Amino acid sequence: MEAAPYIVRKLKANDSAWKREYRSSFPRFPPWLRKILPAPKEEFTDDHGTSAFLAIGPSVKPALIAALKNDSTLVRSAAAHAVGLLAHYEGTDIRDAVPALIDSLRDSDAGVRSGSARALGFLGPDADDAVPALIPLLKDPEEGREQRSVVFVRSTAATALGKIGPKAKSALPQLRNLLKDQDPYRRSVAAVAIWRIDADVTNTLPVLIQGLNANLWQSNWELIEGLQEMGPLAKAAVPALLEQLKLRGTPNAPSASTRARITNALVRIDAEAAANAGVRLPADQEETK
Repeated sequence: MEAAPYIVRKLKANDSAWKREYRSSFPRFPPWLRKILPAPKEEFTDDHGTSAFLAIGPSVKPALIAALKNDSTLVRSAAAHAVGLLAHYEGTDIRDAVPALIDSLRDSDAGVRSGSARALGFLGPDADDAVPALIPLLKDPEEGREQRSVVFVRSTAATALGKIGPKAKSALPQLRNLLKDQDPYRRSVAAVAIWRIDADVTNTLPVLIQGLNANLWQSNWELIEGLQEMGPLAKAAVPALLEQLKLRGTPNAPSASTRARITNALVRIDAEAAANAGVRLPADQEETK
């Protein structure tokens, strides 16, 4: 555990607007000036901090909960992301972190808000106390630390509310507003969330099909996961799912893991249509189906 305080100190040392400005400006300095001035040290970001915290393992959890209240933005951001990943990948019980994570949903930094919302989402229904604090994030300004950068807080909050499930019914009006959002990704994750909370297929399935047709390659797996959960209720999505498989070898082709998700979804939604299209589960999955 001696490593955790060192990581905190390292992050705090890098959490300087002056240092960030120096790093970004140094390449633009005249050659003669770059010879005189020291080259900027390699940045230790909140992503680096998250990885370092996770390398310690589950025993780092108390340090992460404490770090959520640190005065350094980088420390809080790294801690928020790390505590969620502890639950997701290590199977660590982080329910005792819920009060601190709820407080962090009101953080001044979008990265901290997003990381905290994601961590709460990994807890599912056990994070229902967070619903009132998650709802305002569906209108978050999403302004990142760097100028003109965007942090996807709204979609992360929507996903977390969906994973909380029926206990998040009070969020439905605001989630339905997101179905009209200009961004197809936000619309899609809001649709999945509404389905998980309210089992509403009528208003969500068309949005998910539109999302598939928009080739949201970075997030299609989330849409597909929602469609698979709908099962036979999502039969109208079969043509769009089959079209995704036809994209193989093109710039918009889904990844191998996403193709596997599509196959699983198709078989669950309409096994006959999937078989007629030549789509079948691998033999090892067929045995356990």
